Amino acid sequence: MDSSLNIEDRRQWFRSLSAERLRDIGPTRVEPEELTGEETSMVPAAWSDALSDLSVVSDLWRAHAPTMPRIPQWLDRSLIGVFLARTRMPVVDPMIGDPLTDVANVITLKYVVPDGLDLDDHAATVVMSGGPPWTGDLPDYWESMAAATGDLVTGLHNGFYGTDFPCLIPIQGFHSAYDHWDRPDPTTFREADGSPTKQPPDLHELVVVADRGPVVALDPARNDGTGWYGDLDGGFTQTSIAFRMENMVAYSAGAHFYDSIFA
Repeated sequence: MDSSLNIEDRRQWFRSLSAERLRDIGPTRVEPEELTGEETSMVPAAWSDALSDLSVVSDLWRAHAPTMPRIPQWLDRSLIGVFLARTRMPVVDPMIGDPLTDVANVITLKYVVPDGLDLDDHAATVVMSGGPPWTGDLPDYWESMAAATGDLVTGLHNGFYGTDFPCLIPIQGFHSAYDHWDRPDPTTFREADGSPTKQPPDLHELVVVADRGPVVALDPARNDGTGWYGDLDGGFTQTSIAFRMENMVAYSAGAHFYDSIFA
């Protein structure tokens, strides 16, 4: 990490902010006592613990997403603060993945981290959003997803994304890789070393679970945490799609600019 970043100073700065200044950082910020009954039901006990003790957050990631060890390391070193916020999210059918025009108001847990482009400015921050845990029905292939992400989606965050970028997609937004790739062609998919794959994927079966331009796709036929990573020109096999998801979080937060664990 860059020596100019004193995380304890930044945490103290965040704790000292006035309510008005906090609203500038999170205009949809809401205090726990301001939540409606329905909103309160979205907030798991783990989030309440995080709001009262920032050090809990990284432990929650270790417990719920053990396949992503770099995320809690990064949070230990970079998390400035967390708060609750009202967020509008598109409503889709998780069994189909077709986006609908409706939106739902949900409560998210916002993560405040330093802006990797301006480490010398205490006020330079990036806000990440963690959606409420998913409590609805799960697709038949969920064992494959759990192998890659643990119980992150159902125990801590259904979706984790940046202010301006998609990232770990909420289950409502999972969709077929065939719908994502502009001109799907299985012959453009390769092994991690760049050689043509011996078993091209069925793009209709692959499920896109993370997106930041390039996408991470889960193969429901696998239960070993592997999958595919690629862009509109094709993809590569991945021995750990969780590793790619960690990198997407880092890029969405700018952490790749200053934290060597994402190198």
